[in-house]
Amino acid sequence: MRSARINHMGRYVPKTYNNRRVLRLIAGSIITVVLAAVVVFISLFFGLRTYEVRDPDGTIRLEIPWLMDEPPERDENARSPFVGFILGAAAGIVQFWLVSTLYKKTTRESLDRTAAIVVISQLLIPLIVLLTAVILLRGSLLWAAIGITASLIVCAISRVVSARQKK
Repeated sequence: MRSARINHMGRYVPKTYNNRRVLRLIAGSIITVVLAAVVVFISLFFGLRTYEVRDPDGTIRLEIPWLMDEPPERDENARSPFVGFILGAAAGIVQFWLVSTLYKKTTRESLDRTAAIVVISQLLIPLIVLLTAVILLRGSLLWAAIGITASLIVCAISRVVSARQKK
């Protein structure tokens, strides 16, 4: 006899189906790691471009302040791009909390006025954060967007991992 089990409909199902679940989990983990690596490399690429210096002969070199012996002179009006990243990360965490709240309201409860407020605030938060990065934190728009995206990805991964551990 073949190794099989009976499913909920009373049919014989081969045990290979159970192996697909493991493969799907491994494939999902690999895809998540690859996507996270892509986000990190893109962030580094655009982040390090601010430290790019072109010599008169056309060569390009990086002058990273924390790796240099003598730190370069800083402009008084320049702000760190990481302020935009921190602002974006905080906004991403709030957005994830709002999405989770909206999901709970739509699946467990009936939709009411608070659900509409959650949807409106969900749409306004990225707009407000990105406009703040453009107007007040000049040059931090990209970092604010990366912060929003990175925090949403990290929150989603942590939610999936914690849900898997509960099972």
